[in-house]
Amino acid sequence: MSSSSTAEDVEKGRVGSDYAHLNNDEVKSFGWADVTVTVKDRTSQQPIDLLSNVSGMVEAGEMMALMGPSGSGKTTLLNILAHRAAIPKATIQQTLRINGAPTTLAAFRKLSSYVEQEDALIGSLTVRETLYFAAQLALPSSIPASSRKALITSLLASFGLTAQADTLIGTPIRKGVSGGQKRRVSVASQLITSPKLLFLDEPTSGLDSAASYEVIKFVRDIAKKYRILVIASIHQPSTATFGLFDKLMLLSRGKCVYNGEVKGVQGWFEGLGYEMPLYTNPAEFVIDLINTDFSQDSNIASQRLTHLHTSWATSPAAATLSENLRVTAVTAPTSHIPSSLSAPSSSTHASPLSTLWPLIHRSFIKSYRDIVAYGIRIAMYLGLAIMMGTVWLRLSPTQSNIQAFTNAIFFGGAFMSFMAVAYIPAYLEDLAIYQKERANGLYGPTAFMLANFVVGVPYLFLITILFSVVSYWLGGFRPSAEGFWIWVLWLFLDLLAAESLVVLLSSLIPIFVVALAATAFANGLWMCVNGFMVQPDTLNVFWRMSSYDLTNEQGLQEYLEAHQSAPTSVQLLSGGSANYVYRITKHDGSTRILKHAEPYLHSNKDFALDPTRMDYEARILEALSSTESPLPATPPKSNVHAVQLLSYDKTNKLLEIEDGGSRNLKDAYIDLKLDIPHIGEQLGRWLVALHVFAKNISLASPDEDRGINNNPIAVNIYRYPYNGLHTALTQFGYDPQLADLINERFGSLIATDNECICHGDFWPGNVLVRDVEQQPVDLTVVDWELVRRGTSATDVGQFAAEAFLLDRFRGGRGLLSAFLHAYVVAREHTEALGKAWLTRVVVHWAVHIAFWPTMVTWSNEEETKILVDVGVATLENVLKEDWEKVLESPLLRDVRERYATLLVRP
Repeated sequence: MSSSSTAEDVEKGRVGSDYAHLNNDEVKSFGWADVTVTVKDRTSQQPIDLLSNVSGMVEAGEMMALMGPSGSGKTTLLNILAHRAAIPKATIQQTLRINGAPTTLAAFRKLSSYVEQEDALIGSLTVRETLYFAAQLALPSSIPASSRKALITSLLASFGLTAQADTLIGTPIRKGVSGGQKRRVSVASQLITSPKLLFLDEPTSGLDSAASYEVIKFVRDIAKKYRILVIASIHQPSTATFGLFDKLMLLSRGKCVYNGEVKGVQGWFEGLGYEMPLYTNPAEFVIDLINTDFSQDSNIASQRLTHLHTSWATSPAAATLSENLRVTAVTAPTSHIPSSLSAPSSSTHASPLSTLWPLIHRSFIKSYRDIVAYGIRIAMYLGLAIMMGTVWLRLSPTQSNIQAFTNAIFFGGAFMSFMAVAYIPAYLEDLAIYQKERANGLYGPTAFMLANFVVGVPYLFLITILFSVVSYWLGGFRPSAEGFWIWVLWLFLDLLAAESLVVLLSSLIPIFVVALAATAFANGLWMCVNGFMVQPDTLNVFWRMSSYDLTNEQGLQEYLEAHQSAPTSVQLLSGGSANYVYRITKHDGSTRILKHAEPYLHSNKDFALDPTRMDYEARILEALSSTESPLPATPPKSNVHAVQLLSYDKTNKLLEIEDGGSRNLKDAYIDLKLDIPHIGEQLGRWLVALHVFAKNISLASPDEDRGINNNPIAVNIYRYPYNGLHTALTQFGYDPQLADLINERFGSLIATDNECICHGDFWPGNVLVRDVEQQPVDLTVVDWELVRRGTSATDVGQFAAEAFLLDRFRGGRGLLSAFLHAYVVAREHTEALGKAWLTRVVVHWAVHIAFWPTMVTWSNEEETKILVDVGVATLENVLKEDWEKVLESPLLRDVRERYATLLVRP
C-alpha cells in the first residue's frame, strides 16, 4: 500500500471516543534532573560525557520531541528515561521522578511502554491478531475476553485501522499494510496496557512526510484525549509534523541547547542572533545550526555551539525548569503518587504461566502461514532426501555395501544437522520480538523458549518423517518397522540437537551472518571429529579434550581416573578381539578386563554392529551368576564357567569382567601340555548345561516386556554367513542357486526358534585357557554379546566348524569328535534329540565351512577351495536327504554311530 493512500484510510483528526481504559488520572508529570552519562575514550582512556547535566519535564497530555544531530545523545537519553538497555562500562548519574516521587524499575514498567525504532511485528499475523496477542500477553487474566475484544475494537478505531483489521502485517513474500500503518500498529500494541507514559524511538523512521504526519497526528490525538505523556526521539520532521509536538528538547554533543515549547524555538534562536530564513522548516534550521560535523570552519562552528550551550544553561528558562523540578520533588503530596507505585504488589500484566499459551498459539499461526518459517525448509529436506535416496539407490545388504550404507547414514545425519542453519532467519525474527516484549515486561526467557520448543518439535518430527520415508526406503535399508523407527528417532534427535545449537549461537550472536558462520563452523567441527572421517585415536589432544575416547589406552585411563580409582596400567589387547578390550592392572596387582562396544568390530571397522549388544551380555552374565539361576556360573564337576561380571556402565557401553587369562583355545590348541579331547568333553557337557538348564532365562531388561526375548544384533549375525553364501559360491564357480535354497529352508528359521538360550558366538576363540601347568585347566567362556534365544543346534554347529578347522590345520588333536560325542551323550540324559536338530547342526556347520574360510585366512586359496567343496557337498546331500553321505562327512565321520541314532527320531 503506497504512502499516498495513507491519509485516505484514516479518519483525520478523530480518535475513538470509548477507549476509557487509556485514561490517565494518575501520572501528572515526569521529570529528570542532571542526567549525566560518562564513558572512557578507548584510545586515550580519558572520560567523555555522552550526556551532561540534562534536565527536563513533561506533563500529562503533552508530547515532547527529542531532537539533535547524529551522536547528540538523544537515543541515549531516551533509553535512560525509559529504563532501557544500559551502556557498557558507563557511569550514569540520574534523578527520575513521577509526580515528584522516585520510582522503582518494576513500578515504572507498569506505567510505561516503549515503541522501538524498528517495527518488531510478526508479518504473518493480521492487524487484529497482533493486537489480540498483545492483549493476551499484557493484560491480567482477570479481564474477561469480552472486555479484551472491546479494547481491541476501540484501538483499531482510534488508530484508523478498522478497514485493515484483517489484513496481514506483511512478509517478504506476502504484501501487507503500509509502512505508516505498521507504525500505528506498533504504537497501538503498546497502548494495550494503558500506559501513562509512552516512549517512541524514531517513530517516523523510514516513512515519507505524509505517513510521518499521520502517525504523529494519531499519537497526539491519543495523548491529548487520554492525557498520556509522550516522549519521542525524532529526526528532522516536516514543518507540519514538527508543529504537532508541544515541547522540544534540543541536544548537541550531549548538552541541552533548548528545552521549551515548540512554538517558542524560533524566537529563542532569533534572540541569540540566529534568524531563520523565510520558508524554512524550523526543524531543519535548528538541526543545521547545531550540527558541526559538516561545517567548513570547525573553530567557528565550535564557538557557535559553545555559545548556544552557555546561553541555554544560563537562561531564565533553564533556571525556571530546575526550580519546577525541585519544587515538584519537595511539595508533591502523597495523593499524587500513582497507585501502582504505592502498591507494587498489584499486577497489571499477565502471569508468567498465562503467557505460555498465547505465545504457543501465536507461534503456531506464524509457523503455518509464513512459508519461510517451515515450508521452504520442508521442501529443502525433501529435496535432500530424494537426492540421497537416488544416489544410494536400492543398496543390497551385502558385505561389499557396508561402506556405502555407512556413508549414507553419515550423510543423512550430517546434512540434516548442517542444514539446520536455515532456521537462523526465523529464529532471529522471533528473538527480536522477544527482546522488545521482554523489555516491556511481558514475559521472560522461559516462556519464550518453551513456546518455541513446543511449536517447533512437531515440525521437526514431520521433517524427519518425510525425509526418512523417502531416503530410508529408496536407500534399501533394513525393511522392517523397527529399523525404520530407529532411523527416525536418531535423525529426529540429531535435528533437534542441531536446532538447539542454532538457538544457542543465535542468542549469543544475534547477527545473521555471524550466527550463520558460527553454526556452520560448529557443525563442520562435529562432522570432522565424530569418528567417521577421522578415527578418534588419531585426533590430537586439543580436539579430544571434550570427551573420553574409550578406543585407546589414554582415553580409558582418563575415564577410569574420573569414575574409579586410577589403575597402574592400561593395556589394549590384540588378537581376535571384536571389541576394544583392555586389561587393567590395579594398585594391588589384580587385573580386570574392560570391554568397550563401538558400532563396529575392532578388527573390521566396516562391519556395522549396534553397541546395545553389550546390554545383552551384561544381562545374561548377571543372570548366570545369580544364586537363583538354574545354571550356576560353574556346573558341578566342571572346570568350565561363564566369565564373571564385575560392573557395567550402560551409558558408555563399558563392561568390567574377570581376567580369564591371555590365551584363548584357538591359540592354545597347539600347546602339547593341553589334553585337547578332555577340553572338548568339558565344553560339550557345559554347553548342554547352558542349553537345557537355562531355558527360562529372559533376555528382556526389568523395564521391558518379558516377551522381548531376543537380541536383534545376534539374529542379524546369525544370518550373516547365510546372506554371504551366495558370494562365496560364485567366487569358486558353484551355482549360487544352492545358496538361495539353503536360505529359503534354513536361513530364516531363527525367526521361529525359541528352544533355549544360546551363546550365539560359541567357538574356541571365545574360550580362555589358563593354569596350563595344573590339570584339568581352567576354561572361561567369554564374549556373550551375541547371546540370543534360538536352537542349540547353531551353537553346536558353529563350535564344530571351528573345531574341524583347528583339527585340520593345527595337528588333528581330536577336539571335534570329543566335543560332539560329549554333547550328545550329556544331552540324552535330559531329553531326546532328533533328525530335525541334527539337520540344523549339519547345515550350520556346512554353511560355516563354505563361507568363513573365504573371509578369514586359514591356508592358501587351494585349501580354501577344498573347504568350500566340503561345505557345498554336505549342503547338497542334506537337500537330497542322502544321510549315508552326510554321516560320512568330515563332521560326523568319527561319531557316526552315535549320531545315526538321532535319525530315527523326529
